[in-house]
Amino acid sequence: MPHKVLAVDDNNDTILILSAVLEREGYEVITAKDGLEAVEKTERDLPALVLLDLMMPKMNGFEVCRAIRGNPKPTTSRF
Repeated sequence: MPHKVLAVDDNNDTILILSAVLEREGYEVITAKDGLEAVEKTERDLPALVLLDLMMPKMNGFEVCRAIRGNPKPTTSRF
């Protein structure tokens, strides 16, 4: 079972390149285009790693980090 990686960026080209590289290495890639979507997907999909842009609409990367870290339930899958 491949590890899940959540790639978060509002730039579609960045998401496409990052996804291609990670999938080639065997990771399951989940994507989000803004901070709110990223927080929702960490709670639902439990990625092992989150690659996060800092400058995004709705919630910036720092706000996303605080939201993920402040969630009392586990937000990552276990290796």
